[in-house]
Amino acid sequence: MRRQELEIQGLEFLCIEVKTKDKSILVSVCYRPPNVTANERKKFTDSFTAVIENMKSHSPDVCLILGDFNDRCVSWFDSHSHSELGLTLFNLAHRYGLSQLIDEPTRYTDSNATLLDLIFTDNERCVSDFGVSPPLLNLDHCIIFCKLSLKVSKSNAFQRRVWDYKSADFNSLNTALLNAPFDTAYEIFDDVNDIASYTSDLITSACSEFTFE
Repeated sequence: MRRQELEIQGLEFLCIEVKTKDKSILVSVCYRPPNVTANERKKFTDSFTAVIENMKSHSPDVCLILGDFNDRCVSWFDSHSHSELGLTLFNLAHRYGLSQLIDEPTRYTDSNATLLDLIFTDNERCVSDFGVSPPLLNLDHCIIFCKLSLKVSKSNAFQRRVWDYKSADFNSLNTALLNAPFDTAYEIFDDVNDIASYTSDLITSACSEFTFE
């Protein structure tokens, strides 16, 4: 489900919530364009900070923030001397207790290899696997991925009726439905719910007789 109220208008952030029976996972995907002005860089880092705070304020079981940050570092733990953002992202992750999972280049050229695409999470214990895969087709960015390992409650077992339509006697069923006293419902009931229940019982009764379970 999209969580638009967590997004920052005017910037390329998209937030969604993935819910299981008892777990909530917030995922934000973002893109930061390269070669921008100092004001635009500050706007991005301020917005990135706001997204982190928005997501964490809802106390999900897992926060994931991923995308193309164009960070231009060689390794996440290097000096970030070639990055337009310097150590800003690194320090923000540390401040908010986020782990950055990807630590190998995600874009290769003839002259260099850089780490541009990142995955941040506040719950590394739930991450079972992550890494970098080859690019799709002729794209110049590698694929980054992250797998979560969460215990999900199983639904309680229940019984239900299953009709064996392959063995049904449809000719007899059609005849039974044509002759069923559906109009009687309007003569003896005033409430629409009673009419619906009566009609449903007639159909179920006919199916029970001519459609095997």
